[in-house]
Amino acid sequence: MRGYKHTVSLGFSAINKRTVEVAFNKDVTGLTAGAVTVTDPAAVVVGTPASYLISKIAGNKYSVILDADMGIGQYTFKINANAVETADKEKNVLQFVTFAGSAAADKSAPIITEAAYNQATKQLVVDFSKPIISGTLDRTKFTITDGTTNVALTVNESMSWSVDRMKVTIALSSATATSVAALGENRTLSVEKDALKGDGDVGIEAVSGISIADTVVLSSASYDANTNILILVFNKAVKVSTFDVTKVTLKSTGAGNVALASNNASVQTTTDGTEI
Repeated sequence: MRGYKHTVSLGFSAINKRTVEVAFNKDVTGLTAGAVTVTDPAAVVVGTPASYLISKIAGNKYSVILDADMGIGQYTFKINANAVETADKEKNVLQFVTFAGSAAADKSAPIITEAAYNQATKQLVVDFSKPIISGTLDRTKFTITDGTTNVALTVNESMSWSVDRMKVTIALSSATATSVAALGENRTLSVEKDALKGDGDVGIEAVSGISIADTVVLSSASYDANTNILILVFNKAVKVSTFDVTKVTLKSTGAGNVALASNNASVQTTTDGTEI
């Protein structure tokens, strides 16, 4: 790519049958799922690259968790060109590296990869790097804070898990939700050591400062029959380019439900914001 220096190289090792740690020679950003692929000794892709879970461990190091097991033998790790970038705009070249696969059991501690809170439903959704053992999550060891006031979760919050046990939805009680609503905007999540255990019976390490994203919520909607314009107002700015009209349905007591389609509805708004 013109204007970029391709001087970033990498080295890595297999940690267990699903995890590879990638270390670059410089601090980088930008590595995402889909940019890397692992193939087995028969040159068959391991799992689905777009589903690999990638998280940053340090400035130059990433953890890549595959969605299928490796075994013993020579595997190949491929990273696409320009997948990462340094602060000086240096990028990596297309690279293939062979390594010895590992059949070791996954004994890594689970990591919280994302947290989001829906003000409307009063639900805290937390994603993890690996499946969590059912019944080990202690919600009383979770705390939401704005840096000044702490709100500890209680046994009164209810929980539900995704099928793969990598996502938990915690529905806050009315009392806890009221306390969270009173916090400032920059809320973060803190979790105590061993608040839960992942597959391999390894407890989570204590962690704090996990940013809690506010889930986008539709605040109001209005329709002008004269101009055929539907206006949607959200609680926070949204990216117009990501809005899919085919996932919008108008409901009417008289005419029933009307699903919008791309061939008869188009987004008129061109600037990102709270209104579309």
